Amino acid sequence: MDRRDEAIEQMMKVNAMSREQVESLVRDSFVEFRRQSELEWRFEIVAEVAARFPNVVHALAQS
Repeated sequence: MDRRDEAIEQMMKVNAMSREQVESLVRDSFVEFRRQSELEWRFEIVAEVAARFPNVVHALAQS
């Protein structure tokens, strides 16, 4: 059994789902992931977080 099948089996077990339900959920999730990946994202970092993690702020400013 490969890792994909292991993941499907685990999702079936813990969520009481059929294989078809899991495969549909995964397929729909990838469609949504691709859709959202095409969007231009904007985010804001509050001052308290920026002060606590200046390296992160610097790294984000470089991207």
